[in-house]
Amino acid sequence: MNKFKFDISYVAKYLLKTKKILNSQNRNNIIKVQFFQTTRNNIVLCGINHVLNLLANNAIKYHELKILFLKDGSFINKNEPVLTIEGKLQNFIFLEGAIDGILARESSIATNAYLFKKAAHNKEIIYMNDRSDYFFTQDYDGYSANQGGISYFVTKAQTNLINENKNIKIIGTIPHALIQNYFGDLNATLKGYQKTFPNQKLVALVDYNNDVVNDSLLAAKAFKNLLWAIRIDTSPNVIDKSLLKYLNKYPQSKLKGVNSLLVKKVRKILDENNFKHVKIIVSSNLNEAKIKELEAFNSPIDYYGVGKAFNNIFCNFTCDAVLNNNIKESKYNRSLIVNKNLLNLTKKNEFISRESKKKKSS
Repeated sequence: MNKFKFDISYVAKYLLKTKKILNSQNRNNIIKVQFFQTTRNNIVLCGINHVLNLLANNAIKYHELKILFLKDGSFINKNEPVLTIEGKLQNFIFLEGAIDGILARESSIATNAYLFKKAAHNKEIIYMNDRSDYFFTQDYDGYSANQGGISYFVTKAQTNLINENKNIKIIGTIPHALIQNYFGDLNATLKGYQKTFPNQKLVALVDYNNDVVNDSLLAAKAFKNLLWAIRIDTSPNVIDKSLLKYLNKYPQSKLKGVNSLLVKKVRKILDENNFKHVKIIVSSNLNEAKIKELEAFNSPIDYYGVGKAFNNIFCNFTCDAVLNNNIKESKYNRSLIVNKNLLNLTKKNEFISRESKKKKSS
């Protein structure tokens, strides 16, 4: 990551005015502020490293600030301070909104990742969130997802800020557009893939023809031990051909998209034909509730691919000024909260050097 230089045009006008008033009136009080989230308990904190980098590169007289913080990956509760800054308010207050935003986004994604993994009983979740937001968020979003327990990603950028010592995998199968290029012939597509990438795992995307059960078996028979997995990506708006006979038995809502009955039929046909080694990956509009539902029915799923659900930004952070020259002073119903778990930032250049080296190496 480059040094986190911050464009002043992103700052709310009232914060810029606050800075100007304090400087022009020569009000050099030492103010302590605390950042905390107001959403709920058991949030996975994330974004602290990037906030420290932001402060190091943009706060005025940064080395005069006293900074306390919790580490990324910490579980936090509602109203629990995760970061405190003490110094002249005009030297850092203009970064307040950016800090709140970083912590809100990264903690939301990290918490979503944790909840998805928990719902899936710790099965692997593939981070497919490359098409649900601007591409330039991928570095930070991938880092956040990893803090929540995600190890499988689909782009290199999603792994750029993750510690290289972690067991991270960047994987990719085939898109529907590639199958379309082979005029809907899945096996011809897989043959083309295998010839181009002979040493990579072969995964069949089996919903192109909306005939998941038959196409899974055809791919398995054609590639036998070469086929590592099949991926079911059935749209939530359609019913697979193999389930049409159940229309009089179940409501359509239970038969559409990826569902337990469909997955079990695929697993059964593969097992009956001696393809027990073939894994099952499911994707398409998955979220925590859908994963819980699939797990509740003991669906034989090995991997979940989740996309836009990671971007449910629900965690709100705020900042309160609570001490003025070491005297308690704050808005009504807000006051200093002591968190003995906060760490003291003693090595002020630590986050600049570490993140810069990481960027160069990648």
